[in-house]
Amino acid sequence: MRRLQHHRPPTPPLVPAGRPSWHAWVIVGACCLATMCLGAIHLSFGVLYVPLEAEFGWSRAAISFGYSTLLVGFSVSAVVSGKMSDKTSPRLILLVGAVLIGISLVSAANATASWHFWALLFVTGLGTGTTSPTPTSVVQKWFFGRSRSGMALAMVMSAVGVGGLLFSPLLSSAIATWGLKTSLTLAGATFFVLITVSAVAITPAPSELAPAAGVSSISRPCDESGTSIFSGPVRRLFLSITVANVIALFAFQTVNTQFVRYAADLGASQTFAGVALGMMAGSSVPGRLVAGLLGDTLGWRKTMMLSLLGMAGAVVALLVTPTPRSVLAAAIVFGFFHGLRTVAVIGMMGWAFGTRQLGELVGWTVGIAQVSGAPAPLVAGFVFDRTGSYGLVFVSVAMLCLFGAAILMRLRARQSS
Repeated sequence: MRRLQHHRPPTPPLVPAGRPSWHAWVIVGACCLATMCLGAIHLSFGVLYVPLEAEFGWSRAAISFGYSTLLVGFSVSAVVSGKMSDKTSPRLILLVGAVLIGISLVSAANATASWHFWALLFVTGLGTGTTSPTPTSVVQKWFFGRSRSGMALAMVMSAVGVGGLLFSPLLSSAIATWGLKTSLTLAGATFFVLITVSAVAITPAPSELAPAAGVSSISRPCDESGTSIFSGPVRRLFLSITVANVIALFAFQTVNTQFVRYAADLGASQTFAGVALGMMAGSSVPGRLVAGLLGDTLGWRKTMMLSLLGMAGAVVALLVTPTPRSVLAAAIVFGFFHGLRTVAVIGMMGWAFGTRQLGELVGWTVGIAQVSGAPAPLVAGFVFDRTGSYGLVFVSVAMLCLFGAAILMRLRARQSS
């Protein structure tokens, strides 16, 4: 990764200083549309477990491997598109993502072998990878140093949960009505249209924005004075944020992909399990909005610590209260604290490193976390196939979340010393 560039003297702002313009809020809406599609695809994958088992007879480990290929594709694309978003138009990046998602999902509807399905999900991941670092970096650049910047970022990240909340029950109902193949074809066409509309509406942020009058500059552990990401204290900060994000994402991918099957094992119907999965995604929406407020008051580090502790508690609740209704309640709590995490990690990157090359930095952080979290569904499915229970899986996830919170606590201790 290249070195962070020196600050340049500020040039006159290209937009009026003060409150964000109406155009900035249009950008927020367009970014929300893109991230909503990201959430719809990734958060609803658990709905496919039962239909794929029924239609092809694949094991849970095999289906989980398909989700892992989706995450690997996402990770590769997140790094590349994040770096490109600092150099080229975000519109072009999102248009490429729309084409990849549309073609791959429509083709997946006609897959006849597991490896066909895995390869097409990898391409889908390449498409969804454009819908994460690009919108989040664009909105932070539009609102950097201006009022309501935390709320703008929280709204864009909240749309991920909205996508899961809306699409999980819709996909479940569509499969029950029209079957798996028709449902995947309709999904591919829908996401192509929505992301294309988002791409057309998004424009790059002005190259230089002066902080709004009356808005104090935010102090950072790392300024942009040419310090390398991989040197000294800056490296420790970057790695601490990334490792904590890896742990949180590993925990989420495990619970998200196994939840429907776990609920079904407890006696819940496919429809109930799909609605519960949608509620998990939906509860992340208030979590993401609350994260914007907590980030401005407690700080992003404490907000992310709180998210990890809450996720650990919710996973424990899944085990100690094994009934469909209590599992639904635990899913809602888990989704809320996961929502805190999704905003906190992006906020920490902007707080620590500023806006220059922010897309690339977010891409690296998200990409590393997704690659590291990609084996989570496969590991969970493998452990279940061997033990016949999710007990060991969920206990391990809870312990990992506690370890991630300890990393962030230790980070504070190092900064104090």
